[in-house]
Amino acid sequence: MHGPLVSIISPVGPRHVEHIHVAAASVAWQSVPAAWVEHIVEFDHDKTGPAATRNRALARAQGAFIIALDADDYLIPTAVETYLRAFAASPGACYVYADNYVISRDGVHYSTSEDYDQRKMARYNQHVVTALYPRALLEEVGGW
Repeated sequence: MHGPLVSIISPVGPRHVEHIHVAAASVAWQSVPAAWVEHIVEFDHDKTGPAATRNRALARAQGAFIIALDADDYLIPTAVETYLRAFAASPGACYVYADNYVISRDGVHYSTSEDYDQRKMARYNQHVVTALYPRALLEEVGGW
């Protein structure tokens, strides 16, 4: 393998600078070999928003797969391994995502991500941001 298998992209806006160190630590503690993963932290200096910031990072990414990881989120230690296994076990999948934990003033809550439903997504456009995508597919559709 030449270069990383997975590029993890973290856009950082002005309000999230203080959080990126936790996201970066979570990338470093992954259960897959460190050589498989690169973490690209892209700062939104020109205030173009997370989509444009992710696209700038995508242009620099080297991995065959991309994981979007917001600066105020983090990955559990087996996240990359879990995403890769799920993608390998899902022929024809365009991307994979998983359940997540939500930390609020009321404590930590396990949140089950809903199965993909195109009609629901078209109407509400609410989806888990942190997901694994084949890089080629992201490039084909023009990124975020």
